[in-house]
Amino acid sequence: MQALPMLRPGLSVPHILDAQRVAEEAEGVISALPIARGEQFESLYSYLIVDEPSVHLLPLHFLPSQSEERVGSATLHALGVAAKLEYAPNRWLDEMVDAKHSSALPLAAHRLNDALVSLINHRYRQVLSPAKLASFHTTLVELYARHGLSLVLDSWRAGYPECAMSLKEYVAHAKARHGPMRAPLDALLLLADVPERTIRKARASWHRWELGVQFYDDALDIEEDYSECNTSWVVSRTIEIFRSQQDSGDSSRLPDPNEFYKIALTEGVVCEALSYAERFFAAAASQAEQIFPTWAEFQRQCLSRTIILREDYEKMIAEAEET
Repeated sequence: MQALPMLRPGLSVPHILDAQRVAEEAEGVISALPIARGEQFESLYSYLIVDEPSVHLLPLHFLPSQSEERVGSATLHALGVAAKLEYAPNRWLDEMVDAKHSSALPLAAHRLNDALVSLINHRYRQVLSPAKLASFHTTLVELYARHGLSLVLDSWRAGYPECAMSLKEYVAHAKARHGPMRAPLDALLLLADVPERTIRKARASWHRWELGVQFYDDALDIEEDYSECNTSWVVSRTIEIFRSQQDSGDSSRLPDPNEFYKIALTEGVVCEALSYAERFFAAAASQAEQIFPTWAEFQRQCLSRTIILREDYEKMIAEAEET
């Protein structure tokens, strides 16, 4: 299977923003926490050590050229660390919601989460003036509130993959789920004093990229999501098609895993999800052109890789139908 591309190594310029230094500092400050132990920390740490240059270098790719003198390398570094510190807890909380088997409620995670929020806020205070910080916190509260509701909804839907979900509903849900990871971008644009129109384009491009990644991952993880009763649009859509094909009998019956995956492939659900990912990457590139050129180029890389994967699936399905 094709993996989405990482950002090109040449974009990690040490005297501007070094992805490795960002990752090392984020890992170091979390590992130094007094409560850095136990099952919950191990789960968080597994996301902390993931090499994600698209996260570490996020501030660099959304720094307008006219703001380079105003925003120095130290500020970009602090925001890069904030981006990593936002990413790991976001994935960690998602995992806890998706977990179906646990011997005990992870209530001890509250202390760890409080410590993480303090670390993140410290990075924002490092770079934003009190006036800008007040404005930024309004945005931050909105992003966290939407994320909190998305976690509640996912928990409520857990174990019910048959719940119908429209494409529009899933897109709105996914945007809320990813929201807090956008916060370092908002801080950067506020610091750079860019026009409101540029802020809207940056946010739109970032969300389109996240949606592209979401649909790309959903297409690859469809079997796992179904077996673990995790809800996604591709799972919901496949079950909808299965039920429409049933002439009679128990309308509440779910397909077995083999039936499910066969329908997802032969009825084109997997390829449709990848087509949506292509559209999101293309839109992200279009919105970033002229303003954020390296980000636009990264979107084109993601688009190209997704097209290759979809065509591979289409070829595999066609060959299977001929035999």
